[in-house]
Amino acid sequence: FREWMQFAKLKSMAGEEDPTIMSPVELFRRYLESLPQDIPAKEEIRSGKFWAAVRTEFMGTLLLVLLITSSIMLPSCIPKHQLCCQGNSTRDCCDLNMALYFQSLKGSLVYGLAMATLIQCMGNISGGHFNPAITICMVVTRHISLLRATLYIIIQCFGGLIGTAILYGLNPYARDNQFGATVPVDGITATEAFGIEFMMTFLVSLSTMSNLEPNRKDCFTKSLSIGFTYTLSYLFGYHFTGASMNPA
Repeated sequence: FREWMQFAKLKSMAGEEDPTIMSPVELFRRYLESLPQDIPAKEEIRSGKFWAAVRTEFMGTLLLVLLITSSIMLPSCIPKHQLCCQGNSTRDCCDLNMALYFQSLKGSLVYGLAMATLIQCMGNISGGHFNPAITICMVVTRHISLLRATLYIIIQCFGGLIGTAILYGLNPYARDNQFGATVPVDGITATEAFGIEFMMTFLVSLSTMSNLEPNRKDCFTKSLSIGFTYTLSYLFGYHFTGASMNPA
């Protein structure tokens, strides 16, 4: 211990501070200084890359909403959340339940694959958020500026609306399925639905933020790992809330 203290003292005299003997305040200050500095708003808004990123978020969210909502559409003869068959045979009831479970499996695969594909294709331009919840995480951790986050969220919501409008024109079952709206099933209270959606969104946010860690040395594809997280979260919450995970 005495030798270690002498070594730390020598490093201090040489101008090299040992992080193990820094105060928590000093460590936190060093962390804040290590974060990327915000670009001035006037300079950022004049950048062509900035507007390219905004357009990318619009197109990515549009495609995401279009693909996911189209994949969970059911014919009008099969109610989305009908889990029992009144007046029908046991076999018909089992067939309906099986169809709904396969529907959730298909939706989870489409959600995960769509996110992985869009992040892989567009992530180098905008970061591949396509989700206001992820954008909020990014601005809180100072990975993006408040100006960029605000425009991202606005354009993501607008892209979701345009994607729904396109779906209305292409899918004949859109109106019968409330345009793919995610609503809690009967018996789930608003508090329970909020808790389920919170846990799903927390999981995908955790996966996204962990993949931004610069010290990671694993070679697994980041876009694929995030896509798997969306698939897992969808399977967890679909039969309770419809598994939105995305305010847009």
